[in-house]
Amino acid sequence: MRTIGIQPAIRPMPDKDAVHQLLLRRWNDDCIIFGGRAYDSRDFQAHGAYDGEGMLLALALWLVRGKVALLGAVDSVVPGAGASSALIAFVRREARAQGATRLRAVTTNDNAAALVYYQKQGFRLDTLFVGSVDAFRGRDNPNFRRVGFNGLPVRDTLELEMEL
Repeated sequence: MRTIGIQPAIRPMPDKDAVHQLLLRRWNDDCIIFGGRAYDSRDFQAHGAYDGEGMLLALALWLVRGKVALLGAVDSVVPGAGASSALIAFVRREARAQGATRLRAVTTNDNAAALVYYQKQGFRLDTLFVGSVDAFRGRDNPNFRRVGFNGLPVRDTLELEMEL
């Protein structure tokens, strides 16, 4: 596989049901919680980063709400290929072109790798929503995962932000 160091091709992923199914396979859920509100992955635009042979390297889910763009997910299917970074750069350009002045990303309290990654991309910590996952689980989805990375309980969401 020749994916490292190759500039990936960024393309829309218009089949929202296929993206939904991919996230269910990779995450066992496709819910994204922003500001205490639950979104379905199908609420977002999806773009994929592909290698020269058409293999999906990473995907990003995002949408623009007025002056704020929400980055609901960046999922690296092939870690280390640089595809996630290329997708974030793409989302930054597209969101700015659509009038957004800020880009927000979200992760759960257990995902230390995402916190490190987003900060390396230029995001800054902005808001902690204590108990937002617990509230979602109690209100909408009692089966949403309770234990996440490193055996940590999944309870809260953290939002990060950057200026565009």
